Amino acid sequence: MWRRILKYFTYLYCLFKSYTSKHKQIKSGNILIIEGGHIGDALMDAPALIYLADYYVADGKNVYFLCSQSAWYILKQISSLSGVKYVGQNYSYDFKDFNSFWKVEAELRQIEFERIIGIATGDGRVDCLAGVLRANQKWGIAAIGASKGIKVKLYNHLRKCYYSDIIIGDRNQFQLRHFVKLMRELKIEGFKIMNASIPPHSEYKLPTDSYITISTDSSTSEKSWPVENYVELITQLLKCSDDNIILIGKSIDSNLQKKIASASELGSKRIINMVGKTTLAEWIEIIRGSKFLIGVDSGSIHVAAAVGTLAFCLSGVWSGHKCIPYDIDYVAPGTKLPICIYRQDTDIDYLPCYDCRGSGRPGYGNAECLAQCKSGQPCLCLSEITPDDVMEAIHHAKEIGAIS
Repeated sequence: MWRRILKYFTYLYCLFKSYTSKHKQIKSGNILIIEGGHIGDALMDAPALIYLADYYVADGKNVYFLCSQSAWYILKQISSLSGVKYVGQNYSYDFKDFNSFWKVEAELRQIEFERIIGIATGDGRVDCLAGVLRANQKWGIAAIGASKGIKVKLYNHLRKCYYSDIIIGDRNQFQLRHFVKLMRELKIEGFKIMNASIPPHSEYKLPTDSYITISTDSSTSEKSWPVENYVELITQLLKCSDDNIILIGKSIDSNLQKKIASASELGSKRIINMVGKTTLAEWIEIIRGSKFLIGVDSGSIHVAAAVGTLAFCLSGVWSGHKCIPYDIDYVAPGTKLPICIYRQDTDIDYLPCYDCRGSGRPGYGNAECLAQCKSGQPCLCLSEITPDDVMEAIHHAKEIGAIS
């Protein structure tokens, strides 16, 4: 309860400050870029974020970058970001952690910026920082759905108040494309829409030779695949392949762990549980060394794309097509775009709850799905994907030579 009170207090305080603060024209040469997303968002946005940072450094500006430490680590694997000062030491990975917001605000309020560029990607703290910090211009990128709900409409209206200029992106459009209009408005030329590439960095010794990686991770229970589906899929994979299976992620469903552990007759000795046992560097290299990866839309899927490992993404439609499938103009060398697997019993683009009716909140627009989500179960658009659907996609990829 107290976290919610702190959240709303922060929103109102920053809105008040954005309306009432007065300052003279700032000529500090300081630029602040804020990436509010998780690792997956940082990877999708990386080409644009790095292009912006390099542009301003070359222009002689002092570039500050704010994001979570894990997102910063990922970006540093892609580019040296020479000349960029990282200021996210106190910025929590948890979107709901508004305590970390006040620590960051206290640090950055001492700096005057000529321009702030905030990429919220669902993190309301980015909007709040843009509202409260001093800057001549405050540019924001926000993907706003078509919800008719009063609460969502009010939030979308308020977030526009934090910025002097805001780019409204379509949640049915791949989020990297939202940067095209921003670049045009900022008169920055030459940006190409392409995916990120992470070159090898680590000497990490892989835990086994030939293996398939399954990422059990998800940001919420609503966006997780059912336990029984994972178990059935693993059973089928072990029966039709000699490959071992490595489980990765930062957390794992206890039921899944117990069921896999008790499945000795299904070859559980060939299952290696690396969940919560790796560093970020090791996690990346395990994905790189995998024959292919299976998981829901999460950081693992986007890391796989960036290291050239084919990923089969169990795809819901709560974010429209903002995150998947990849819609880019150029494919970076040494990378592979994910294969999206949707439920097969209906056309997902015409679901009444598609994009969760513009709010991005799982279940809205479908009473059955909403009840399921509120009870801690996955969205119907995800839970209706069957293990057979996944195996069919894998077999098809083998037929066309996408995997050996």
